[in-house]
Amino acid sequence: DEWSHASDLCQFLNVFYDVTKLFSTTKQVTSNLVFEKILSIYHHLYRHHRTSNEHIRTLTYKMQENFDKYFKSYNILFAIVAVLDPRFKLSY
Repeated sequence: DEWSHASDLCQFLNVFYDVTKLFSTTKQVTSNLVFEKILSIYHHLYRHHRTSNEHIRTLTYKMQENFDKYFKSYNILFAIVAVLDPRFKLSY
């Protein structure tokens, strides 16, 4: 049962590892990806609010509180940047 919890935790944290690795690179421009990746983290946290793993559920709520604290005011700015970026194909 402990191995199952450890496996679930690794899968849960993998999204954060991937985003951290992407933003830590020095050979790739990542500013256009900030909004997309922050939004993916937000959705990832939200999806895990109802997980059966109590440890991940508790961790998710704590992480969501910190996420909201630090990124709530920046979401509008990131959204504007994404809309103005010609690489994002948005339809009206």
